Amino acid sequence: MTPSRSGFLYCTPFRLLFIALILLLPSLSRAQQVSRWEIFGGYSYMRFDSQSIGFRDQSNLNGAELSGLFNISRKWAVTAGASGNLGSEIRVYNFMAGPQYSFRMNKGTVFVRGLFGKCRDQVSAAGGRTSIGKVFGGGIGYDWQYTTRFNIRVLQVDYLNGDTYGTTQKNVRVSAGIVYRFGGK
Repeated sequence: MTPSRSGFLYCTPFRLLFIALILLLPSLSRAQQVSRWEIFGGYSYMRFDSQSIGFRDQSNLNGAELSGLFNISRKWAVTAGASGNLGSEIRVYNFMAGPQYSFRMNKGTVFVRGLFGKCRDQVSAAGGRTSIGKVFGGGIGYDWQYTTRFNIRVLQVDYLNGDTYGTTQKNVRVSAGIVYRFGGK
């Protein structure tokens, strides 16, 4: 039995990204300062599973993401954020929160997180429809320390499993942007 096309395409990039980020961990040399709060803002691209709601192909959506993070300890944090991704006939909004685990290195941070929340999908085709449902998923990313206050989020990849229109969408979101860090530990 061969793997389904959508499942196979979503798993392979995550495995390769995870292996690449793990290879960065040996560069651990000196401790990085940990701030209490972090705010991220940046560009977001989503590969939306629009075939599940009646479209012919999957959709490429562009948008933005804004999130905040509270560091509980050097390794553990709580994150919450919102994103909006738009296409010619589809608008997808995600509002999520969850735990994040960070591997801090000399000039960067690799993180892994779990996300849970709500999604809102709007389709303007065929008279327009809106559906609100639950979403869960997880992701991995890398922040490069530019200064003590600013990081550059080089890459963040999230897998989002949304439930709208009575069906499940398996989406991938890729983001990059700026992280502002403040508040001492």
